Amino acid sequence: MKSESVASFDAGLAKRLAEAADSFRDGLYHYFVCKTSFPYDLHYTAGYESASAASDEADTLKQSLSSEYEKFGPYNTDASDEPAIEYDAIHLRFMSNNAELYCETFPNNTDAIILSVSAYDKFFQPYYVRLYGIEAATELRSHAIAALTASTRASVIHKGAYSFTASTGGTFAVAGSYELG
Repeated sequence: MKSESVASFDAGLAKRLAEAADSFRDGLYHYFVCKTSFPYDLHYTAGYESASAASDEADTLKQSLSSEYEKFGPYNTDASDEPAIEYDAIHLRFMSNNAELYCETFPNNTDAIILSVSAYDKFFQPYYVRLYGIEAATELRSHAIAALTASTRASVIHKGAYSFTASTGGTFAVAGSYELG
């Protein structure tokens, strides 16, 4: 979908918007408000039964952000791929000799958890190269490596319409549109 004020935009943004829309798969209308250059800093509306209600929320959201942000939508994706189970959170426990070493709780919009650089390289890196290009993916990988090697209690998660969060015991710092531990 085009922005109401941007005549054209680059392929990276088009891929980012498509990926964000695909992450909802709820049969509802969503709008996105983001910058037109990487890292995009994408914000999204709640899902609505009508496109006009989603548009109204996007207008309010855009007004709260700087003039660098544009509104894109409406997006409506099929609800046929909803989660097999409904849940509030994911609680991950690390055990050794039947004793809990560490646990972490992830929000219900978490759809992937990576616990090692090897797993990151197999699953996240190809995805980010395809979505953002090699330079941006390399930057994201360096942040993930820093987080995964900073602590034995580190994980990197992919969340629905977001990019990733690198967690080291739940302490987060924001860098661009990515939350990094």
